[in-house]
Amino acid sequence: MTSSSVPITQTTGSHPSQTDEVEDGDAATGSPVEGDTGDEEYDDEDCETPTPEQPRENRSIPASFYNAYNEMASDRKWVLASGRAVEDVIFEACTAMNTATFAHSLSQSFMLDTSDPVMKSWFTADEWNEIIANVLPLPKPDVVLADSLRRFFPVKSTTMLREVLDKQGYLPKGVSYDSKVHYNSQWADVVIRRFQMLLDAPGEPLRAPHLEDWYSSYVWSSILDDSLLNLPGMTVERKESPCRATSLRKNRHRQKLSTRMKLGSRLDAIIRTSEDDYYEYGAMEVARTFTGGVTSTKWLGDTFKLAKALRDMLSRLHDLVKGDEGVTRRVQVVGVCTAGLALQYIRLGYPGVGHVCLLKREGLFQVPKGVGGLAELLKMLMTVAQLKEVIRSSAEAVEERHIGKSEVDLYEELVGGKTGGGARLGRAIDTP
Repeated sequence: MTSSSVPITQTTGSHPSQTDEVEDGDAATGSPVEGDTGDEEYDDEDCETPTPEQPRENRSIPASFYNAYNEMASDRKWVLASGRAVEDVIFEACTAMNTATFAHSLSQSFMLDTSDPVMKSWFTADEWNEIIANVLPLPKPDVVLADSLRRFFPVKSTTMLREVLDKQGYLPKGVSYDSKVHYNSQWADVVIRRFQMLLDAPGEPLRAPHLEDWYSSYVWSSILDDSLLNLPGMTVERKESPCRATSLRKNRHRQKLSTRMKLGSRLDAIIRTSEDDYYEYGAMEVARTFTGGVTSTKWLGDTFKLAKALRDMLSRLHDLVKGDEGVTRRVQVVGVCTAGLALQYIRLGYPGVGHVCLLKREGLFQVPKGVGGLAELLKMLMTVAQLKEVIRSSAEAVEERHIGKSEVDLYEELVGGKTGGGARLGRAIDTP
């Protein structure tokens, strides 16, 4: 283990990687929702005995964490220019934590949250800059969509909005529709028309409180679900969908019918491939109110729950491509957290080296309650279109994993020889 030159600070406070209070129905941080095993389910087969070479110095830390660290090949760790390995720094920080802090820290599965000031404090400024430089940038904005949305820039009232929708189409004059080029413009047009209907409703529904399902049906289904409709072979499944990647991790040792089958975390929506043996590329969590903001127990719990599910999804995709470095560097999974009219999404990706993954939180958006905030809605639509491109490019990277391989490489795979570099990331740990 490499000795850390930077003091390790225990994770406390109200940052999204930790929670200090319990809220009813919060499966990630408190009592689980009925029927939701979350990632809190635990029995003896979940935690393996630590190896003799690495005894558990801190008994409050699960043995599975020590074992995950011990299994990491030293020559495959992410060694920074300073000479320190990222995995070693995370290990030292985690083993200094108490039980509650460790249980609510994403670092337990060697995830680094690039917006977490506590995690940042584990590294020097140069080291942290080197780390965040490996976060993949967002795809370029859809210029065609931006050009289509320009027609709404002068809008100052609901009357002006209706006139633009009635008289100006989303396609330029004389241009024929091409789904590959214009789908986003068509989708955005539908979203804004729905926004117009909500503004015209006499009950002013955008200004009133509602239950989760109302927001899913009247707001987020058109903004999020419909945006993904033109992704080939991809679907969004809502209503408490269990994470399959987490289920497979939890049940990997199951060999007898007498052993109870475990479910993965139940999420409000899963973004996945459409075949029976599907793979997951993202998930969503929905809350009915944004009261308390990003520091509320519900928001912190939902984002933590999402991040842990994404970790399992990413690991399973790495297994699928057999750790092919040309693919794993391009693959990201996404999590969308909504509360009332607020939205934020996160991306989880692999830096291309080591046993660590990087989580990036994007900006917070709000669906406006009146036409005066239309510009905010336009910005949200542009960002959601970029989010879709993250999913599209990740799925394409996985689907094209065999393209470009030589005949010799393919033959060696067929006869049981060369099978790829092996997934370096590894699975998330089993936690109590």
